[in-house]
Amino acid sequence: MAIDLRTLFLAAGLATACGGARRAGDDAGPDAEVDAAVAPVMEVYVGGGDDQLHRFRLDVDTLAMTPDGTTATGPGPSFLAFDPAGRWLVAVDEGGDAVESFAIAADGGLTPGNRRGSGGRGPAHVAIDPQGPWVVVTNYGDGTVTTLPISADGTLGPAADTVTAGANAHQAVPDPARGVVYVPCLGTDTIRTYRVDAAGALVDGGRVGAATGSGPRHLALHPTAPVAYVLTERTSTIVAYQVAATGALTAGAAVSSLPPGDTTPNTGAEIAVHPSGRWLYASNRGHDSIAVAALDAAGAIGAITHVPTGGARPRHFSLVPGGRALLVANQGSDSIVGFRVDPATGALTSAGVLAQVPAPAFVAAVPLR
Repeated sequence: MAIDLRTLFLAAGLATACGGARRAGDDAGPDAEVDAAVAPVMEVYVGGGDDQLHRFRLDVDTLAMTPDGTTATGPGPSFLAFDPAGRWLVAVDEGGDAVESFAIAADGGLTPGNRRGSGGRGPAHVAIDPQGPWVVVTNYGDGTVTTLPISADGTLGPAADTVTAGANAHQAVPDPARGVVYVPCLGTDTIRTYRVDAAGALVDGGRVGAATGSGPRHLALHPTAPVAYVLTERTSTIVAYQVAATGALTAGAAVSSLPPGDTTPNTGAEIAVHPSGRWLYASNRGHDSIAVAALDAAGAIGAITHVPTGGARPRHFSLVPGGRALLVANQGSDSIVGFRVDPATGALTSAGVLAQVPAPAFVAAVPLR
């Protein structure tokens, strides 16, 4: 698969995981990177509520999405992570306290690999730390984070380390440029920082607090500026954090992910930065919208607009590699809705419902080999 590490993380909806991999001043600008990631046909993977991974073939130009098969999983495959070389993916089994791997064929098909315990209760997120490579699992139920080694063929090894990060740990975001992993902990209003050592141990790198009762849920890194954006679940707030060379975070400006004065009951869900670094997107469950925020060259948040997601409870969304489109998993209405991304403004234009999937919790497009 002729794509680089960042492209695969973008494909998995994990743009945050490699947000610091390139720094301002690199020879290639962000637009050059976006162009290099464009592929006309991609495979879309959806995890959710029926203990299966659903696959679709996506035409990026038309946003037509055609069913391409299903693969049985453990209970609740609510989040996926992808091998940088496109050889395998890892899914959490949210209802089975486990993670499992699948080999990816050249046509996007999946072959089950092996399964390991997640090291805790209620795994809600999985990421790949490329320095191992290590699989990093975040267990929402008991607030733990676990590392597992994974081999070139996708075989998961026994857990290397498990630490307690904080109540309702919700995500692990590797930052290869700084050699750290960020873990937002919704229940303790903190964001923990860890380093993964050569043996897979999670070494404490400190913590930063969020507003009391805000519930930091997911984090996204800017591709060039030293900024991390955290979306809170309980107060629907986007907070910009300055990122030091050590990975330390310092809280900065905060804005609402909802329109001014809106009192719709809402919880923040997913957040991502466009690979160009010019726009930020965040999903609102309740208001059922995507907030679209302009970003300046320094990563400061500007004007925000809102686009209906065309369904209920958008738990997850991801940008298609190259940033030309955005796919939304509306968990409450069993739908995947597609949006075209305006290359000049970042604005979203709905292409309507692309597929019906029971209670989708995750959606991502990956270029075919």
